[in-house]
Amino acid sequence: MSTRELISEEKWCVIDYIDSLPYFERFDGVQKKEIHHLHIHSYYEYMGESTQMGDDYVFNIHPFDQPFLDPPQLIAWYQKLLKDGQDKKILAGFTNFKDARDRLQKPVDIPVFVGSLWF
Repeated sequence: MSTRELISEEKWCVIDYIDSLPYFERFDGVQKKEIHHLHIHSYYEYMGESTQMGDDYVFNIHPFDQPFLDPPQLIAWYQKLLKDGQDKKILAGFTNFKDARDRLQKPVDIPVFVGSLWF
């Protein structure tokens, strides 16, 4: 998982990308998506506290036996994950740049995530 954070009047956390690791051990009755949800929710809980500058860990591999989601499936997966985090009170809310654009009146209103994959 590669992320960027911006602390301003509005706190922003952007997940640049996340991928599965072939190191997850499967347990009876536990689906892989539950592990992913726990991982991302843990990240947001951690980001709710002060962070330490330091290590970046990026695992950019994709297991061959894991299907690739098409864009609509991937968007739905993230929305479900974030909604679940909001329901569990881990997140106060969430949005995306497309939905937030009404509040962005000028180009300088767009948050810049230095070092992000998108900039």
